[in-house]
Amino acid sequence: MTCINDGGKQDIIRDLPEAHFPTNFPVKQYRTTRKLYFGGRPFVQVIDPEDEDLRDHGAWLQSLGVKAVLQLPVIFERNFVGWIPVHSNISREPWSEADIHQANQMANELAIGLRIKELADQARESAILKERAEFAREIHDTLAQDFLGILIQLEVAEELCGKDEEGFREQLARLNHLAKQGLQEARRSIRSLRSPEILSDNLVAMIKRDIKTNLQNVPIFVEESTPFPDIVNDAKYEIYRIVSEALANAVRHADAQEIVVMFTAAPNLSIQIRDDGIGIPSIAQDSQCHGMEIMHERAHKIGAEISIDTYAKSGTTVNVAIPPTLALYRDEGNRGRD
Repeated sequence: MTCINDGGKQDIIRDLPEAHFPTNFPVKQYRTTRKLYFGGRPFVQVIDPEDEDLRDHGAWLQSLGVKAVLQLPVIFERNFVGWIPVHSNISREPWSEADIHQANQMANELAIGLRIKELADQARESAILKERAEFAREIHDTLAQDFLGILIQLEVAEELCGKDEEGFREQLARLNHLAKQGLQEARRSIRSLRSPEILSDNLVAMIKRDIKTNLQNVPIFVEESTPFPDIVNDAKYEIYRIVSEALANAVRHADAQEIVVMFTAAPNLSIQIRDDGIGIPSIAQDSQCHGMEIMHERAHKIGAEISIDTYAKSGTTVNVAIPPTLALYRDEGNRGRD
């Protein structure tokens, strides 16, 4: 490939000494490249030392014994991408019409390949930006919940200041606890970013690791009524985040003394997070709404469904129904995708 179009200037791609080629090649300045740019057809150029177009590298081509060059334009959807020179040491009719036609087809295929690569790069960049935006929103919502809780407690502390010294000190202790929880949750969200390390385990192992690392203050039991299959990676990450959010809510807001996470594979794939806490009290509903909204969004993205049952002083149960098409059954004879 001799050049790539870049705003009218052509960056030379070469394995040649820099003395023989300029760094940039202005397409419309030379007769040869103008013919390629505006004509859009291949042609044979005989090497002539007196040719003005060859003043930069004609002598070098001659030193290699090059007597003719087949100039092939690389064009995609009428856009000039660049060109390919094919050198020959035969001066008279080095290529047949069939040769030129075949070479031109190869140049067209190259143009398509370059366009596919460009689109793939754009898609990859778009995916990175989208994931960063989602992560930024999660962090924002997590911090918003924590700050809302702190503000509520500050209002209570303000009311107690100068009136109830003991109550005021208890409120300060709660504020300190909330601030530490918020910091821990922010760090936990950062650690939970999608990465090969996180997704290397199956879903059950991922949840157990999250509990061991971040949720040690409350007894949490993970059970499988039947062996639970692994889940395709994109969906596995979303489910992992849903379960993590449900566990965090139970620990932080429901005052749960015990939590059970039940994985069920038959007759349907589902995960149940059940706690014995106080339910979702009215004071916590507003601060939890962002987290619940994100949980539902994650479920909707992969075709899963979430139902939440909560009763005052009777605990909360979060049910996650998972489409069977997301399962990876690795044992022979089982249905699903591998």
